[in-house]
Amino acid sequence: MRSTFEGFRVEFESFDTATRLVRVRSAVGTFSAKWMADVYPEPGSWSYVEVDTEPTCVWGIDVTGASPTEPDSISETGDGWMFVGTVLGVDPDIEKYTDGGRFISQDDLSVGRFHLRIGNHYVTFYAEDLPVDAAGRRIRVRQTAIELFPC
Repeated sequence: MRSTFEGFRVEFESFDTATRLVRVRSAVGTFSAKWMADVYPEPGSWSYVEVDTEPTCVWGIDVTGASPTEPDSISETGDGWMFVGTVLGVDPDIEKYTDGGRFISQDDLSVGRFHLRIGNHYVTFYAEDLPVDAAGRRIRVRQTAIELFPC
């Protein structure tokens, strides 16, 4: 299953037409990804993008704990990308995912879906072995593929 990060603002630093790799800068990090649109981004321009990642991760292997003081970020590593943030939980008073939410919905638990707040945005991931008490945890999520789409 794919995960999505919608409405994420980036500045394009460079674009390679042969490989379709774009390098972007954002409030939570600078990284490269495959550009999935026919219109080529202009270096120096700003845009909102959607970020898709793959594959489904495994909790405890691809998803590990992060320090409460580690900043929210997206970064490239030697074997992919690392996302650092806080797992959102459902707030029973408003029945929405928030930082103050205390649980993962049963529907989301059944498919391994969780929402990670990174800065002012969130990304949805899928993980095998998603724990019931994941809400509120600071974590790192390793992914091996990222694609960017214009919003």
